[in-house]
Amino acid sequence: MLEFEESDILFIGNKILQEFGDCLSCGICCKLFPFIEVYKDEIELIRKYLDIDEKQFAIQYLKFDKSNGDSSNISLKTPCPFQVNNHCKIHEVKPFDCKTFPLIINFTRKIAVLNGIYICPQATQFYEGFLEFCKINQTSTYEKIIFLEKNTQISELGMKLTIDSKQFISYIDWIYSNKKKIIF
Repeated sequence: MLEFEESDILFIGNKILQEFGDCLSCGICCKLFPFIEVYKDEIELIRKYLDIDEKQFAIQYLKFDKSNGDSSNISLKTPCPFQVNNHCKIHEVKPFDCKTFPLIINFTRKIAVLNGIYICPQATQFYEGFLEFCKINQTSTYEKIIFLEKNTQISELGMKLTIDSKQFISYIDWIYSNKKKIIF
């Protein structure tokens, strides 16, 4: 099994997907995806990086969803206000969801999410490789995913796959254990 140090977990999506090629800097992820959650410590880090007042930062860059009753989900406005000419102007301090997009693995909830399949080239390549892996090594997972895909309408955000994180992790372990055998 892959072992991650605390600092690695923030980059898991990008690190893994770089095995399939570099990001094309198309900016689709920043233009289309409506909910990039940000946490208070991330907001503070970005705010200090931009040297902007808390209130002004919230007005200019954030949206708040209070549909959860007492708690509020905080996300970046869409399209991302930090994208300039398909480049991130806060790249050094960008939020966790941005660092891992399009693959987010939540180890606490044991859920893995792959966003943007058939829209993001990296997500599509990762997904196709995952399907091939499952076809050979995890037949029941392969059948479930094929069923899900046939019964899912693909939106302008592509297809989103949410599965048990163990299934993606076994694929990731396989990628790294066979890295010398695989030509990317």
